[in-house]
Amino acid sequence: IFISVNCLSTDFSSQKGVKGLPLNLQIDTYSYNNRSNKPIHRAYCQIKVFCDKGAERKIRDEERKQSRRKGKCPDVNPPLGN
Repeated sequence: IFISVNCLSTDFSSQKGVKGLPLNLQIDTYSYNNRSNKPIHRAYCQIKVFCDKGAERKIRDEERKQSRRKGKCPDVNPPLGN
């Protein structure tokens, strides 16, 4: 079974892009001969959809924050001159 999930970019916050957006998948099986509206079997599971661009953006933002911290904090042990 191939499943395609279409989401809007607004469905992903900065954290959900990395953690994954939980979605519930439900598949109902009906009897062809019975032609009933009631399923004879129901299966469900939870899937998580990840947004690569959100994850890349978060990693990039964290790297920027770390580089800013390094620039603001002077070296604790500056190198000694001769």
